[in-house]
Amino acid sequence: MIILADPVTHDDMEMIYGTAEILKREGCELVTVILTRLPFSRQDRDFGTRQAIQVKNEIGKLAMDVDQLIVVEPHSQEIIREGLETGLPVMGFSAWKLMANKAREILGDDFKDVVGVLPDNGRMSIGIEMGTFLGCGVVATETNRDPVTGKKVVTLSDESKAVLEAVLGSLGLVFEDIVSTGGTLVRLGEAVRT
Repeated sequence: MIILADPVTHDDMEMIYGTAEILKREGCELVTVILTRLPFSRQDRDFGTRQAIQVKNEIGKLAMDVDQLIVVEPHSQEIIREGLETGLPVMGFSAWKLMANKAREILGDDFKDVVGVLPDNGRMSIGIEMGTFLGCGVVATETNRDPVTGKKVVTLSDESKAVLEAVLGSLGLVFEDIVSTGGTLVRLGEAVRT
């Protein structure tokens, strides 16, 4: 049996655990869970030790009744390691090339007037890979938190500004992995306009 889900909250994950438990109890021999994302998978960024405590809990709970976990864009190898430690086989799947091919289908093959834009420089390796694959330049913004308000502030480095000025009027193709509220995309648009 395959459970395909797009969990956002802990409650969503609880529904997945419950479904897997019922399936196993009713005699299902193989339960595979495919997640479009794993909640809390970026939590390791909040700790200096880079330990994703909640991810360990989530994978540990899945391991009780799930035989295989597939995560689209797992964000880090930590998730794969945690699965191995619990005995749960975890496989990561990248959708970037699928999305790039869709962009080619929509925009055609000529990407010389396209610039790839990353909302933050943390995924620059993906941006470079996609830029090379599509044949377009790539710029990244820098995302920081305002020390007073705590709100995210998106800025462009001088190098990124120079690239954007050189391709002024070009189509911007945003490479973003997760869009929950759209706030990052709004701030990205504001930074690019200025």
